[in-house]
Amino acid sequence: MTIDIEVKDKEKTGHEQLVVIVKFDTTNCTVSFKPQKLNENSPKRFLWVGNASGPSSFQWLATTNNLGFLCSQTIPSLYDRLDEKSPLKQKIRNIIEKCYTSFSEDISKRYRFIWDLDKLGIKEGFNPLELEEALKAESEKRNAKLKEQKLVAEVSKIVDEYIRKQLFLDKNDEIVLYTIKIDENFICDDDDYKDLIYQDKVGEIFEESKEAICSVCGRKQISTPETF
Repeated sequence: MTIDIEVKDKEKTGHEQLVVIVKFDTTNCTVSFKPQKLNENSPKRFLWVGNASGPSSFQWLATTNNLGFLCSQTIPSLYDRLDEKSPLKQKIRNIIEKCYTSFSEDISKRYRFIWDLDKLGIKEGFNPLELEEALKAESEKRNAKLKEQKLVAEVSKIVDEYIRKQLFLDKNDEIVLYTIKIDENFICDDDDYKDLIYQDKVGEIFEESKEAICSVCGRKQISTPETF
């Protein structure tokens, strides 16, 4: 189920490949970043199964290769998917209430909610509404409509610069994956989260299913890609 990632030889490439652990402290409303060298077991350890499929899909997977997803829609989208009785949902609600802010309601739900960079100590004085107005003004000068993705891209750029400065990373060092930790617990270790992934991946398999002739009995039946 997990996706392998090629581990490159640092001696040949001259740079590191890293997994960055993104830890939310729900008591103090802080976020910290810890690097870990990528190894062959990393995708399995952090349950890297790719991002949500489909160009318009809400991104909810807690291990991702996309920082923009992580500092915007990942946590709210995961919250929406979890059962109300899930202890993980309660922890995530705490993060959303304490560590998130939003653009105006003119922005669609997928891109509206983002990390509160001011509260989290990433950028003092950060104001999402001011950023939104500034980018709208730029778009109007070109007689164009604001692309909502650009809002998240700007937030992601700020966060990326902060992470690299905090971790003393070289500009060529590659952050291959990010994974979320809430206090002392990785989301990828949570049983409710694992259940969501299982349900999602099983659903994908059946969507790809099609009618085929059984090689054993000769009857028509629904077959998954693995059958062929």
